[in-house]
Amino acid sequence: MAESLKSSANTIRTLLVNTHHRRPHFACFGVHEWAMLYKSNEFPTSRFQDLPLRVTQEEINKFVESQPLRCTHFDAFRFFVGGAQQMNRHKLTRSVQPEFEQPACLHANMDLLKWAMKIFPFISSDIVLDCLRLAIECRVLDIRASPYDALSFVQTEDSGLRHFNLAPIRVDTEQGRQEYQQQQYVLWLQAAPLRSRLIDSFDRVLQCPQ
Repeated sequence: MAESLKSSANTIRTLLVNTHHRRPHFACFGVHEWAMLYKSNEFPTSRFQDLPLRVTQEEINKFVESQPLRCTHFDAFRFFVGGAQQMNRHKLTRSVQPEFEQPACLHANMDLLKWAMKIFPFISSDIVLDCLRLAIECRVLDIRASPYDALSFVQTEDSGLRHFNLAPIRVDTEQGRQEYQQQQYVLWLQAAPLRSRLIDSFDRVLQCPQ
């Protein structure tokens, strides 16, 4: 294995192990997608999805301001706009990512696919496939809890997306937050053994001779 790849694999393994042993948190409620659009009328480049919104900009701003922002994932946090970064409980940077990433985070669990691909084809394709399936499930929940109207997009597109349930989860209501939390818990249960398998795979790769 090339020294650069080995160094990268060691860094990823440390992140995976730290995340795996950290206590899960279920109180973010997917507000990161809202924080990426906070006051986006003042920051027009902050639109990351080519989808219509299901709520007004005023409603987005009001909801973000009403919630304690608890994002622990740097690659979500870094896209917060309109002052939302300053409202987040944690001041995140790439260098402190291993100190904050936690195992119930949808984005951390979607990233399992990215980390698996970093050492493919040195790991089983079964793990990669399982990571892909989990990433899709996480992304579906992610977009359902967002301010975007994904359902209207599916209804107008002749695509394979029709079999996904993209009805919005209204995390701006108490009932919606409870629904999000329940589904996030299920995904955490799926991700935990998969992350463990991926750590084992990294260990085996790193033990291989040069």
